[in-house]
Amino acid sequence: MKTATLNQFLLFLLLLPATTFANTLIIKGTVQNANKQPLAGKTVKIVIDSTLGTACNMVHTVVTNPNGYYIDTIQCTGSDINKVKVMTEDCNGNWLVNTATRNSGSSYIESNFIVCVPPTTASCKALFSFQVSGLAIGVKSDSSLAPAGDSIVQRIWKWGDNSLTDGNNKAATHSYAKAGRYEVCLYIKTAKGCESRLCAVIELVVPATSCKAIFSSEYLGQRTYRFNSTGSLPATGDSIVQRIWKINDSVVLNGREINPAISFRDTGKYNVCLKIVTGSGCYATYCSTITIKDSLPPAPVTCKAYFSYGNTPGTSAYTVGFNSLQSQASSNTDSIIARTWSFGDNTDILTGNRKDPSHNYTKAGTYNVCLTIKTAKGCESKYCTTVTIKDTVTTVPACKAYFAYNHAEGTSAYTIKFNGQYAQASTSDSIIARTWSFGDSSNLLTGNRMDPAYTYRKAGVYNVCLSIKTLKGCESKYCTTITIKDTVATVPACKAYFTYIQSSSLSGYAFSFNSLVAQAAAGDSIIARTWLFGDSSAAITGNRKDPVHTYSKPGTYNVCLSIQTQKGCESRYCATIVIKAPETHCQAQFTDERLGWNKIRFNSNNSQTVNGDSIVSRTWKFGDGTVLTGNTINPLKEFPMKGIYTVCLQIKTASGCSSDICKIFEIRDTASNTPAPQSALRIININPNPVVSRMLATIWTKTGIEVEISIYDIYGVRKWGSKKALVQGNNIVEVPVLNLQKGPYFLQVTSALGKDSRIFYKL
Repeated sequence: MKTATLNQFLLFLLLLPATTFANTLIIKGTVQNANKQPLAGKTVKIVIDSTLGTACNMVHTVVTNPNGYYIDTIQCTGSDINKVKVMTEDCNGNWLVNTATRNSGSSYIESNFIVCVPPTTASCKALFSFQVSGLAIGVKSDSSLAPAGDSIVQRIWKWGDNSLTDGNNKAATHSYAKAGRYEVCLYIKTAKGCESRLCAVIELVVPATSCKAIFSSEYLGQRTYRFNSTGSLPATGDSIVQRIWKINDSVVLNGREINPAISFRDTGKYNVCLKIVTGSGCYATYCSTITIKDSLPPAPVTCKAYFSYGNTPGTSAYTVGFNSLQSQASSNTDSIIARTWSFGDNTDILTGNRKDPSHNYTKAGTYNVCLTIKTAKGCESKYCTTVTIKDTVTTVPACKAYFAYNHAEGTSAYTIKFNGQYAQASTSDSIIARTWSFGDSSNLLTGNRMDPAYTYRKAGVYNVCLSIKTLKGCESKYCTTITIKDTVATVPACKAYFTYIQSSSLSGYAFSFNSLVAQAAAGDSIIARTWLFGDSSAAITGNRKDPVHTYSKPGTYNVCLSIQTQKGCESRYCATIVIKAPETHCQAQFTDERLGWNKIRFNSNNSQTVNGDSIVSRTWKFGDGTVLTGNTINPLKEFPMKGIYTVCLQIKTASGCSSDICKIFEIRDTASNTPAPQSALRIININPNPVVSRMLATIWTKTGIEVEISIYDIYGVRKWGSKKALVQGNNIVEVPVLNLQKGPYFLQVTSALGKDSRIFYKL
């Protein structure tokens, strides 16, 4: 019966004049899931308005039948209908929009939808629930997920107050020292390396017994309301110091806005809440439901397709590997669900969501390669570039992108200072381009900015990426997530630092590192150390204080140590290590002996070469304009007057190795350059002097005692100080000088036995 009625209706439409068809339109279609199964009861909206070239403005709503089918008729008196917008929701509540066009001479438009596309790959997922009791929280993570055949082996709870709980605790409790807003995060890791994180903001409040939040609202049109909170009341003698406006649990304003105007994106019901905070710590919240009726189409979202490419190691010159991890979705809540690759050589298009495919070309040539992406929210973007295939593979030196970051001092909590100086190119290469993506849908920062500062618009978690490109064509990308909070947490100061020493063999490439000199604040402790040795080897994580690392070949390596303390302080320190080949290794060294107030005997017998090599030239520069050439091992120098002199020795060996060393000496007009023999405290030696980054001081004491070691500039301003317990005899103490500016300084040692000082120079 229904079929007969429909056929009669269609026949009636066919008999109408052509002008009637232009004013009347039938819209039909189906809604199915990813398995082509019909979805019954799905709401479909059909919209016509002036943006589609039609004088009429209307919205029709229909529902699909058990076969997933819908049909509707729209009429517009006095105007043709050539386009409509058809909308339905996907499984995540996001609107899918099709703009459909009527074919000439037809009275039908068909618009079909495929919704609820399942994930393409299995992954792990951190999930937890929590319950607040006073100033304590209890959490459970039984609902966290691992893929089939995998299991969760690590859970880290971060409580938002600079403390954490490590291990694999499915449930945990934590007590806070005071009321406030805290971001609680669960990080999980599976046996197969899958990682996931989930964060939730909890609020511990004092009872709202002495303050009251309230607001009124006024509709201004175009989905905009004016809210007025002047009726909110603090207690007598108290004042409101913060107003937080939320829409559906999302913060839109956080400050002191009393009567803000807030615009809503679409129709529907919204839960608007105001939370006030007073100077005495009272919290109060008031919520009201707002219904928005007039509708506009959803604002377009932006995304960006991009890829890099290079020859795949171990394959022919015609095999190219592509990588699209630099492509961007429209926002942190969007994701790329489809990637389509066209390789420009008439082969089939690669569909699906392949992030890093490889493609084999049959011959050399230039090909136009294109990537098209589509996101879960319907955004599409396309990127194309030409790829040149040659008959031979050009070897590109290795490079590595990396950056550090911290809050920029003296700015808002939303301003972050980034530092990309830790990115590495090979010895014979250099970085010519750095591209920054700050994770908040802003434009990419291109060029070669090493240390940009960026201000975010609101608190949240952002995925920040740095991509580098070198002069010889190497490309690398490094990404990490950063958390922006409404206030900058005060974290006790800490400082990463390490010393190192090469193995006793001059030809060895093994180095021993020691980070016992790294510092945490009083009451804090270092809980994590991460070592990067600058040679593409895997990082050493955990809390290794003194690792040993063996390099495979000579070269220049940037070694970095990152530390994290119990209270959340983080610091990073890097030092450059130069390893020379055994056949050209040599090292200039000399000692000194005072023979008078202006006479010094120098001795270079401790200069070193490898076995089979010998020193054939020694050049002495005494800092007073005189130079002694030849091969004198232990010259005697008489300085003409008092002052500060830089004495340098350069040696050259028969095999062509060259090495230099310089030291600073102060000549006074008396023999008081060194402490009297009866002194119970003496600085015996400073090595090296001048110094670049690592300085060792040899201090002799007559008996074990606590001393204070200080560094002063030439104006008498104290730059560093530390108390240390020394034993009887010689003590070797490492003095941190890396952060000093270039120039002369005095090292001073003070104790109950007396004091001594020596001058040194920072290069």
